[in-house]
Amino acid sequence: MKLCDVYIKDDVPKVQLSEDCPVTDSFRLETNLWLREFFGIQPAIPDGEVQVEGNLWYVNPRTYVTLKEQFRSKG
Repeated sequence: MKLCDVYIKDDVPKVQLSEDCPVTDSFRLETNLWLREFFGIQPAIPDGEVQVEGNLWYVNPRTYVTLKEQFRSKG
């Protein structure tokens, strides 16, 4: 029996160039990589939180692993 669909939202960069910034694709890629390395990433959804929209669940990668382990241990 399927209760819901689970979607994983990856972590996102804390800082990146706006799409409106008029630069070349290669400059954008190089700069965004540097910004990601310098400032890091942040969860799109906080650890342990599940965002529910109807029968869709959205989680971050770490929460997904935790949920999967909990369901397997009870199964």
